[in-house]
Amino acid sequence: MVNQLSEEHQNGLRSHVVASGFPFQMRVEEEVRAAGGQFDGRWNIVGSEFPWQDEASGRSGFADLVIYRDPLCFVVECKRRSGGNWVFLTTPRSRTRRHARFCVAGKNAIEVFDYASFDPASPEAEYCVVPGSATDNRRSLERIASELVLATESVAHLRTRLADHFGEGRIAFVPLIVCRPTPVVLEVDLINVSLEEGTVPPGAAITLAPIVRFRKAFAVDRGVVRDGAHASDIAEDRERTVFVVDASELRSFLDELWHIKRNNLFGGGS
Repeated sequence: MVNQLSEEHQNGLRSHVVASGFPFQMRVEEEVRAAGGQFDGRWNIVGSEFPWQDEASGRSGFADLVIYRDPLCFVVECKRRSGGNWVFLTTPRSRTRRHARFCVAGKNAIEVFDYASFDPASPEAEYCVVPGSATDNRRSLERIASELVLATESVAHLRTRLADHFGEGRIAFVPLIVCRPTPVVLEVDLINVSLEEGTVPPGAAITLAPIVRFRKAFAVDRGVVRDGAHASDIAEDRERTVFVVDASELRSFLDELWHIKRNNLFGGGS
């Protein structure tokens, strides 16, 4: 059968498909399938376009990917930007971190832990600038991360109903954004920031950062406050780590996690 579509029409359709982000998402899934083979620790694709719903807020959506290898489950959002690199801000006091804060689901309860050792190490930041964003969209990455955290913890609530995938032990549920182009880190020495103009020195270093820990009070406020809690306690309770990983580094990132065992995360508990 002769193709009746002109080349111009086909190019236009291809552009729409690329803009949808689905080819990028599907390619990321293939990277996940290839990861871990050298360690005999391949990742299980629990689902793509995985439906989730938060019963408390009524919000719902579809996670691009949910992937699992005991004792870790990543809920994945795939983002390919055409407007430039995400710029994460750090200071000289910010160090490369191994900490990560995320939720853990057991058979009967969900807890939040702040782990001191979650390799691979990477820069940690709480501020991100999205080049090209309008003023009302400056927090677009924060919105993406907040919804991803909500999706991740909604999936965590399903773990008892997904025993075929997750087994009986406790599982760490971690939000992961896989992106292109590579994120960058701008290190700012705050004493050199102009109070009048808010400008940073021309020589402030900008470096590629294939893995970034984006940590902020992303979690939904459930209205539960501990007795005697301070405002800082409430903010800390809502903090979560969202990993932001360059797609070209995804396979090596997942491969580096092969050594994480249940005992490392949970101190030998189940």
